[in-house]
Amino acid sequence: VAAMMATLPGLPMFGHGQVEGFTEKYGMEYRRPRYNEDASHWLVDRHQREIAPLLHQRELFAESGNFLLYDFFTDSGSVDENVFAYSNRCDDRHALVIYNNRYSTTSGTVDWSAAFADKQQGQLRQVRLRDGLGLSGDGSALVAYRDSVTNLEYLRPAWKLLEQGFRVDLKAYQCHVFLNWREMYATAGKPWDKLCEHLNGRGVPDLEDALVGLALHPVHEALRRLLHTSVLGALAELSEHPPIAKGSAKEKEYKQQQEKFCEMAWTRSEDFLREAQLAYNERTGVRRAIPLEKISSLREKFCAHMKAAMEIPSLENYFPTPWTESMRRLVPSLSPKQMATSIWGPILSWCVLMLAGESLDAERPEEAALRLFDTLRLREPLAHVFTGLGFEGEDCWRAAARIKVGLLQAQIEDAVANPKKVVAVEAAEAEAVVDIDDLKIVEEMEPVAEIAKPATDEEVVVKPTALLAEELWQDPDVRWLTGLHETQSRQYFNREAYEDLLWWLQLPELCKLAGAATRDRVAMAEIVRKVAAAMQSAEAAGYCLEKLLRPASSPSIQIP
Repeated sequence: VAAMMATLPGLPMFGHGQVEGFTEKYGMEYRRPRYNEDASHWLVDRHQREIAPLLHQRELFAESGNFLLYDFFTDSGSVDENVFAYSNRCDDRHALVIYNNRYSTTSGTVDWSAAFADKQQGQLRQVRLRDGLGLSGDGSALVAYRDSVTNLEYLRPAWKLLEQGFRVDLKAYQCHVFLNWREMYATAGKPWDKLCEHLNGRGVPDLEDALVGLALHPVHEALRRLLHTSVLGALAELSEHPPIAKGSAKEKEYKQQQEKFCEMAWTRSEDFLREAQLAYNERTGVRRAIPLEKISSLREKFCAHMKAAMEIPSLENYFPTPWTESMRRLVPSLSPKQMATSIWGPILSWCVLMLAGESLDAERPEEAALRLFDTLRLREPLAHVFTGLGFEGEDCWRAAARIKVGLLQAQIEDAVANPKKVVAVEAAEAEAVVDIDDLKIVEEMEPVAEIAKPATDEEVVVKPTALLAEELWQDPDVRWLTGLHETQSRQYFNREAYEDLLWWLQLPELCKLAGAATRDRVAMAEIVRKVAAAMQSAEAAGYCLEKLLRPASSPSIQIP
């Protein structure tokens, strides 16, 4: 109703308390309100979001000279009197408002206006919606518009609007205010027709952005096929095998199953790598990647990664302490805390992205993988895939963000290990050489973990450490994943979320240990000590980021 008040000709009159949601109604006869009421912040926010923008465009709705009221014809051919549909225009701006004033759903078409008096001709007449919206009549065009209520943009073929009118499905009391009507034409660079077919009437936040997503659709589809539940289920099953005696028939059978899985998974991975490289080259103009026909040379490395990852659960038997609940939620274990496919999805994604980075830049695969993640917009398709694997709510987006943070951490660690490494970046027109200092990575950066490697199982003394490099804390994903928030001018993070991120960042080291010929118990104990030291430092800092990164004093922490 408020949307109709804001979009009908005349002067919109809001009564006392309507925006705030007050129950008391009073007029001029009261000097002051009799009830002490608090405003409904939800209702006020909704007015600010949906109604206020319409009031700022009152010149489009205020006059009645171009106002047209339409009949809403249902599929049965009758007029639904509960639906209000009208259009208006001001100069070259047009608006279409449709509102269902009933507690029931309905579907129908807006095409012909209700009869109105034509004062010049002295008779009643009707016009079609295409005239009310000022469409040119070119059926080859595509019509774009935005719903001011939901802030979504839509794309429809012009011929459908010209010949059939505007069809819409309405829920109970649902209202649409369609603005920004414009005609568009498909070109080789901007295939709006393909996007229109792909969306099939679905709204998107931004059509230009959706057009980029359409170009990346083959990459995203290849990624979805790779992360299919059949692939992840087979990977999980192979990783849960019991100890097998070397040289036995069971070991031979298990290795055959491994090879069969690697062949199947590599076929899908190769498709993704090819599509990713093509799309990356198209969007960046970089031609430094290995030739497409040589991508198959990465098969051996991919299989080695997969076989190593399958052995991660067996590492738990060699760790000095049982794995924590946080670790079991993120890393494949003998007793996982969630579905095995949901655990393996992010791990397989991380492995393949690292391989994709190597296919683009063998010298700096971590940096290339990070660029590829952002350039090809892999966050959303990954989150959607993870939803189908059992993640709930925001957990799917957290899993996608952890993959990106893992790539960023690997890049920073490589920069620390090689502070003066020169990166050759081949652009479309010239080859530019960038020093690592130009990337704002300081040569004197603090080590990721200042922990001396223990020689024995005796109690060791380590220095307090944040474990995450200070540069990493500037990343929005890290701040979100750790629950970083401000209280009394200080920034604090969440203990459980911080621990989850720490264990996830140990994945590269776990894969390395799992793929080794022998089990390195010292290195495994080092991982435990490193995370424990970071958690104790966080606790000593009161989970305050400023105190963690710049402690006033550095007392020693004893880790058993």
